Amino acid sequence: MNVFLRTALTLSIAVTGGLLFRAIGFPAPWLTGPTLVVASAAVLGAPLLLPRPIVLAAPVLLGATMSSTVSPDTLSHLAEWPLSLIGLGASLALVMWACSLYLQRIHGFDPATARFAAVPGSLPLVLALSMESKADVRQVAIAQTFRLASLVVLLPISFTLLGIVPEGGAAGVLLGRAVSVPDLAILLAAGLGAGLLFARLKVPAGYLFGAMCAGVLLYGSGAVKTGMPSWILIPGSLIIATVVGMSFAGVDVALLQGGITNKKETWGLVSLGRVFLEPLWVFYRGG
Repeated sequence: MNVFLRTALTLSIAVTGGLLFRAIGFPAPWLTGPTLVVASAAVLGAPLLLPRPIVLAAPVLLGATMSSTVSPDTLSHLAEWPLSLIGLGASLALVMWACSLYLQRIHGFDPATARFAAVPGSLPLVLALSMESKADVRQVAIAQTFRLASLVVLLPISFTLLGIVPEGGAAGVLLGRAVSVPDLAILLAAGLGAGLLFARLKVPAGYLFGAMCAGVLLYGSGAVKTGMPSWILIPGSLIIATVVGMSFAGVDVALLQGGITNKKETWGLVSLGRVFLEPLWVFYRGG
């Protein structure tokens, strides 16, 4: 089977997984669906392939998308949030340290894998970063998927029990603003150029951070004000999920089952901590 057919087969399997998980209402369907379905195909020996140019498109798209949260107004108000920023940084550091230590001491994870498995942040970002590190992407993907599923189930319950009703719907990226095609083209072109430069300079996760830095400069200076089209997260998430799924090729099923048990224990502890801490943080911030 030639490169084109193998690539088409791989992407078809990934899209099918995303559509299936979206239909059943699973959280982050364009990450979890393709990861699971592609991983299953990889374990069964399917001839999967994803050319490097396609793989590199994912961190550029995600970096540009994440930078859209920045604006001149945001930067001008940073000095007004010192306690919030300090508290957020301290809580993240504490959660990551505790979970990473647990994974290393109890389950024998190597330090890099433990750190990425312990990051309580954006799933696409964590997987994109782990792909360019020495971490075991398979273990990171399993741990992060259980984290996401646990929070989706437990966090709303904790808000209800504490009587907290969050207001607003900040999605993080500017999905609600009008999309300017020229601005979007400038943003993606600048992100690709910065990504290539960062990668050449051997910056870790260069394509992701390069695109993010370029976007922050463009949005922060006001040079670009475009919103992000709602579909733009899908291809980036799909590609990352496909790469993660392909990494399961040749994995022993019994070993995988044992790994899943470990991740359930770990993220059960972390999710319980976040279930009680996040509502209190929302309450402190006034909703």
